[in-house]
Amino acid sequence: MVAVAENITDQLQAQGFRINLIRASDETYQNYKESKEYDMILCDMQLPLSPDLTTFFGDSNLANYTTDEINQIMNEVKNTTDEKALIEKYERLEQIYNTEVPYISIANSKYNVLYNSNLVGDVAPNWFYVLYNIEGWYKN
Repeated sequence: MVAVAENITDQLQAQGFRINLIRASDETYQNYKESKEYDMILCDMQLPLSPDLTTFFGDSNLANYTTDEINQIMNEVKNTTDEKALIEKYERLEQIYNTEVPYISIANSKYNVLYNSNLVGDVAPNWFYVLYNIEGWYKN
C-alpha cells in the first residue's frame, strides 16, 4: 500500500498539489481514521457483502462527507419501506456519489463473481453489490 500511496502522491504533485505523505504506524493510522484529521487517506475498508450505506453517507462516515440533501435522504430511507421510494432515493444517492466522488476504490480483494457461459440473465454487478439481481440468474 505504501507504493500505491507514493504513486498517488507523485501524480498529485505533478498536478500542482502540495502533499504531506505520512506513513503511519498501526496505532497512529487508527488515530487518524477515528479523528478524521486528514484531507485524504489511503486505507482499507472491511465491507460486508451487502454494505450498509451509512458507512459512506451516514453520520461519522470515513470521508466525513455530508450535505443537507444526503442527510435528508438518509433519514428518509431509514423510515420507509416503500420500495419505489427507496429505489428513487438510492438512485439519487448514486447520482450524488458519481458527481461528488467522495470515495475512490482502488482495489477489491474479495467477492469475485465467477460463472460459466451456461449462466444467463442480467449477470452484472453494480457499484455496491457483486451479486446484484442474483434472483434473475439461471442456468441455460
